[in-house]
Amino acid sequence: PKAFSEEQILFSNPWYFSVNNITMPVTLWHGEDDCHVNIDLARKLASLIPKGQIQEEKGYGHFLIYHRWRDILSHHLNCIAK
Repeated sequence: PKAFSEEQILFSNPWYFSVNNITMPVTLWHGEDDCHVNIDLARKLASLIPKGQIQEEKGYGHFLIYHRWRDILSHHLNCIAK
Protein backbone atom coordinates (compact mmCIF):
# COMPACT_ATOMS: atom_id res chain seq x y z
CA PRO A 1 0.00 0.00 0.00
CA LYS A 2 2.86 2.41 0.72
CA ALA A 3 4.27 2.19 -2.82
CA PHE A 4 0.82 2.68 -4.32
CA SER A 5 0.23 5.75 -2.14
CA GLU A 6 3.61 7.24 -3.02
CA GLU A 7 2.95 6.66 -6.72
CA GLN A 8 -0.41 8.41 -6.51
CA ILE A 9 1.22 11.42 -4.84
CA LEU A 10 3.86 11.57 -7.59
CA PHE A 11 1.23 11.38 -10.32
CA SER A 12 -0.93 14.08 -8.74
CA ASN A 13 1.89 16.65 -8.55
CA PRO A 14 3.31 18.60 -11.48
CA TRP A 15 6.48 17.29 -13.04
CA TYR A 16 9.57 19.48 -12.81
CA PHE A 17 10.13 19.39 -16.56
CA SER A 18 8.08 19.53 -19.72
CA VAL A 19 7.87 16.39 -21.83
CA ASN A 20 8.09 18.74 -24.83
CA ASN A 21 11.75 19.25 -23.89
CA ILE A 22 12.65 15.57 -24.25
CA THR A 23 14.91 15.47 -27.31
CA MET A 24 15.74 11.77 -27.56
CA PRO A 25 13.45 9.09 -29.00
CA VAL A 26 11.19 7.50 -26.39
CA THR A 27 9.17 4.32 -26.78
CA LEU A 28 6.44 3.62 -24.25
CA TRP A 29 5.41 -0.01 -23.99
CA HIS A 30 1.86 -0.60 -22.82
CA GLY A 31 -0.38 -3.63 -22.58
CA GLU A 32 -3.71 -3.13 -24.32
CA ASP A 33 -5.44 -5.12 -21.56
CA ASP A 34 -4.06 -2.96 -18.72
CA CYS A 35 -6.94 -2.38 -16.31
CA HIS A 36 -4.84 -0.26 -13.91
CA VAL A 37 -3.55 2.41 -16.30
CA ASN A 38 -5.74 3.32 -19.25
CA ILE A 39 -3.87 2.96 -22.53
CA ASP A 40 -5.25 6.33 -23.66
CA LEU A 41 -3.03 7.99 -21.04
CA ALA A 42 0.05 6.31 -22.52
CA ARG A 43 -1.05 7.30 -26.03
CA LYS A 44 -1.47 10.90 -24.91
CA LEU A 45 1.95 10.97 -23.23
CA ALA A 46 3.62 9.46 -26.30
CA SER A 47 1.98 12.10 -28.50
CA LEU A 48 3.31 14.91 -26.28
CA ILE A 49 6.93 13.74 -26.48
CA PRO A 50 8.44 15.14 -29.72
CA LYS A 51 10.06 11.81 -30.70
CA GLY A 52 7.68 9.68 -28.68
CA GLN A 53 6.00 6.52 -29.84
CA ILE A 54 3.97 3.80 -28.21
CA GLN A 55 4.33 0.07 -28.56
CA GLU A 56 0.91 -1.39 -27.81
CA GLU A 57 0.97 -5.04 -26.88
CA LYS A 58 -2.15 -7.15 -27.42
CA GLY A 59 -2.94 -9.74 -24.80
CA TYR A 60 -0.88 -8.07 -22.08
CA GLY A 61 -1.91 -6.01 -19.09
CA HIS A 62 -0.29 -3.95 -16.37
CA PHE A 63 2.53 -6.43 -15.80
CA LEU A 64 3.62 -6.54 -19.43
CA ILE A 65 7.24 -5.90 -18.47
CA TYR A 66 7.52 -9.26 -16.70
CA HIS A 67 6.53 -11.08 -19.89
CA ARG A 68 8.22 -8.94 -22.54
CA TRP A 69 11.29 -7.54 -20.79
CA ARG A 70 13.74 -9.19 -23.20
CA ASP A 71 11.96 -7.65 -26.18
CA ILE A 72 11.85 -4.26 -24.48
CA LEU A 73 15.56 -4.33 -23.60
CA SER A 74 16.49 -5.57 -27.09
CA HIS A 75 14.46 -2.76 -28.65
CA HIS A 76 16.23 -0.13 -26.58
CA LEU A 77 19.67 -1.63 -27.13
CA ASN A 78 19.03 -1.60 -30.88
CA CYS A 79 18.02 2.06 -30.66
CA ILE A 80 21.26 2.91 -28.85
CA ALA A 81 23.35 1.00 -31.41
CA LYS A 82 21.95 3.03 -34.32
